[in-house]
Amino acid sequence: MQVLAGASKPVGGDGADKVEKEDRFVRVTRGSRGRKDRGASSQLVDPNRFAILGEDVEDDGSEAACMERAFPLSTQGTAISNTREGELGARKDRQVVVVGDSIIRRVDRVICRQDPACRTVCCLPGARVRHVVDRVDRLLGGAGSDPAVLVHIGANDKVRGGEYPPHFPSLEVQTSELQEHQEPTHSMDCKICGDRASGFHYGVHACEGCKGFFRRTLRMRLQYEHCDLNCKIQKKNRNKCQYCRFNKCVRLGMSHNAIRFGRMPESEKRKLVHTDSAMSDLVTLTQLIHFSYMNTFEMTKKRAQDILTGKSSILPFVIHDMETLRQAEQGTVWEQLPTQNLTMIEIGVHVFYLCQCTSVETVRALTDFAKNVPGFSKLYLNDQVTLLKYGVHEAIFCMLASLMNKDGLLVSGGRGFVTREFLRSLRNPFCHIMEPKFHFASRFNALELNDSDLALFVASIILCDRPGLVNPMQVEDIQENILGALRHHLQISHIDAPFLFPKLLHKMADLRQLVTEHAELVQSIKQTESDAALHPLLQEIYRDMY
Repeated sequence: MQVLAGASKPVGGDGADKVEKEDRFVRVTRGSRGRKDRGASSQLVDPNRFAILGEDVEDDGSEAACMERAFPLSTQGTAISNTREGELGARKDRQVVVVGDSIIRRVDRVICRQDPACRTVCCLPGARVRHVVDRVDRLLGGAGSDPAVLVHIGANDKVRGGEYPPHFPSLEVQTSELQEHQEPTHSMDCKICGDRASGFHYGVHACEGCKGFFRRTLRMRLQYEHCDLNCKIQKKNRNKCQYCRFNKCVRLGMSHNAIRFGRMPESEKRKLVHTDSAMSDLVTLTQLIHFSYMNTFEMTKKRAQDILTGKSSILPFVIHDMETLRQAEQGTVWEQLPTQNLTMIEIGVHVFYLCQCTSVETVRALTDFAKNVPGFSKLYLNDQVTLLKYGVHEAIFCMLASLMNKDGLLVSGGRGFVTREFLRSLRNPFCHIMEPKFHFASRFNALELNDSDLALFVASIILCDRPGLVNPMQVEDIQENILGALRHHLQISHIDAPFLFPKLLHKMADLRQLVTEHAELVQSIKQTESDAALHPLLQEIYRDMY
């Protein structure tokens, strides 16, 4: 049996011609009667799974069906053969081209063992289909009338909605379940820089680079230049700030007294790998929620703080009396706000109306954000409505704190700034609408949360236990994952604040109390002020809330 070592890199560059010359069909010599079959390589997962023969599939002849038949790849990088058994069984002297994104040992033997009609095999490991279109055409150009089959292995060539047409419409393109077998290894990442750890050094899993760095620092008693930036230590930049790198080593437990002799037991290593896997899931969840938060809300905390502190080029229009409010509504601040005649309505009622417009807009944005939180869309529809009904105002007041300072708050995406004194000057009960929110904001902003912290905190507020849930256990499981991600994220991003997580849990209770008082005030205004109409969406939210 002959094995072809095909090109291991995609076509391109100056060496393309040289690589192409190496691609050739190799005649497969069948073993003699007395030759012992050594079987398939141990690198293959169950060679019998690789089969040119497959199951029947429906094909309407359309281009979409052709592409689905040609590239039915799964998300795990494993493809399934869709070729009819009867059609292939009648073919003779088959020539096979294998294109794979991972090098498979002795793949030609396995193909020929499963398909007796196969006589020649050409392997192009490490390549993608779109990179080898011309090469495969030339390889099969001399095949004459003999049938030829292209087998693709791997997941690099997923077709999304007709992103590119089928590469080989004239050939019988197939895929297989053949994949490289990798023994489960309990590899660890370096706790300091994220590189692959070489072992358990000085009390933590560390790579050779960080181990040597820590050892040199101790032996030579090196003193590094002080740095207050709390630099992020990664593999690509671990040598830039040695002060922060050494501090991270010490903070994560590296110590000369923690030197361990002998190998780590396999059971302990498996436990650590499982812990690392769980931490990786939490990081992924954090990234998803943060991404959704930043894409949903226009006014993030960073942008708001830049405006409030004068670091941004945006200069908000200051609203401090009736006249400036009228100017703001004429296009200076609000562009598409439903207008009311300020001469026909009292100023307090009008401000109450403006607050409702902002609340309704934020409720809709929070609904979009909640739909992107992993697990929310899988809940019962009634539970989704219940969570939003009870959670949106808590989330609104939490995010509102980012727009506030002691003098006022930003409105309309930072284009306007309403002074606190102007809101206080409104008559009773309208003067009490915003003042409690300023008191909460002063305490909440002292925690110095960033947008990623707020994203997780807002998600945990929405996905919280509420009265009337159909499946509270499902909601509890989602919230537990979010709170775990929040705790892990705070431990990394707020190293100097070890009690920040319990403080945030306490803020949840403060927010519930704030929303309760706000709902009571709104109901009071609705009953006593005949001109103060309530938006239908807010009426539905406040109905039977508390």
